[in-house]
Amino acid sequence: RKRENRMSLLRSWMEAVRNSRLQTRLIVSYIIMIAVLTVLFGAGFYNLSRETIMDMAKTDVYLMVRKNNEIIDSKLSRAREMIVAFMEDPDFRGIFADIDPRDRLDIMVSDLRLTGTLNKYFSQSRDIYSVQLATTWFTFGQNITSNSEHGKNFIPRGAFRNSALYEAAHGGEGRIVWVPTYNVTEMFGIDVLRDVEVDYKYLWSAVRVIDIPAASSGGKAENPVLIVNFKEKLFTDVFAGSLPTKGSYYVVLDENGQVISHPDPALLAKRVDWPDLGRLTAAKSGVAMMEIDGKERIVSFDRSEITGWYTIAVVPPNELLNPIINNIIRNLLITGGILTLLFIGLSSYFSNIITQPIRAMIHAISMTGEGKFQARFKEQGSYEFRVLMHRFNEMNDKIQRLIEENYIIKLREKEAEIKSLNLQLDPHFMHNTLNLINLIALEKGEEEISELITGLS
Repeated sequence: RKRENRMSLLRSWMEAVRNSRLQTRLIVSYIIMIAVLTVLFGAGFYNLSRETIMDMAKTDVYLMVRKNNEIIDSKLSRAREMIVAFMEDPDFRGIFADIDPRDRLDIMVSDLRLTGTLNKYFSQSRDIYSVQLATTWFTFGQNITSNSEHGKNFIPRGAFRNSALYEAAHGGEGRIVWVPTYNVTEMFGIDVLRDVEVDYKYLWSAVRVIDIPAASSGGKAENPVLIVNFKEKLFTDVFAGSLPTKGSYYVVLDENGQVISHPDPALLAKRVDWPDLGRLTAAKSGVAMMEIDGKERIVSFDRSEITGWYTIAVVPPNELLNPIINNIIRNLLITGGILTLLFIGLSSYFSNIITQPIRAMIHAISMTGEGKFQARFKEQGSYEFRVLMHRFNEMNDKIQRLIEENYIIKLREKEAEIKSLNLQLDPHFMHNTLNLINLIALEKGEEEISELITGLS
């Protein structure tokens, strides 16, 4: 029913336009032409702008990701150099080699000395949250801060042996192993802190087993594990402000999809379920369109040379295109408005050029229809109109001449008829008059006069 009403309305509108004045039809035609051209131009410009902006955005975002990843790698490279330097420190090796794990006092004194050595190498770094030297029987360096923010986390006695940090360190075979973000309370089973908001709730770490010969006095057989802890803040500080587009964000993942850094704290230490994550990790570096949470996103990623993790920038295409679309729509509306006003003016001008001669001709034709064949108008307008007006004037001239000629002919015919009657009337009148005189002469006996009259008659 609605469709029928729309079709009926459209037909009535077309009929009204078809029966309207020429000027109205010209204006409507111009508006339709402007609308069609505006839509076509806008669609072409939008597609071109979309492709250009998408390509530029992909390039720019990729360069930002690479740059940020290089900054992070440089920070981690310095941390790695600190680790190597600490491992080779003779004071540290001497102190640890002489510790007796059975002597509590010796452990506490050594803890103070080792903490000082740790601070010597790591306290100047604002990127490192805390540093610990852990064994299954004691954790050194966790009770004294290396700077005012650090050193608040601790490892309970006996918890390190069963932690993923211990397994990662001993599985590294003498290499530095980077452990993705983990929940400290879950890692070490600290039940009392599960519902407490602590500054070190989420950390990620670099761990390495340090090979130290057994001390002669202690008979120690266990090598310590150096644990260098970092907070997610290291990533967020680097990423801050580099993606001004609304809805964009950075995420750092390992090759298994575990979240190391994410703007949503609830996702830290969890795994993301991205359908194309395998394609991303296989490429190692680049830009791709991926479906994330059911929506298409621009994903720019780069693999860290230090950790092997992926720094990923997720950008919603709509947020990039919406400002451009708004600008295009605004510019098209302004352009369309200006063109509409221009074409309305032009249509009025051209319609006047066309309709003014036509109106003059209509007026002249109306006068001619009323019998006023002397109607004339000034030849104006285009060549075609001037020819038409000239022919019309010639036609009226011929009609006028024909009327005048026909009138003269009729008049002359009447005059001839009257003259003919006159010619018929004069002899008759004279003959009757003479006969009358003859009769009078005969009555009077004037025979001579009668003969003269008869002869004259």
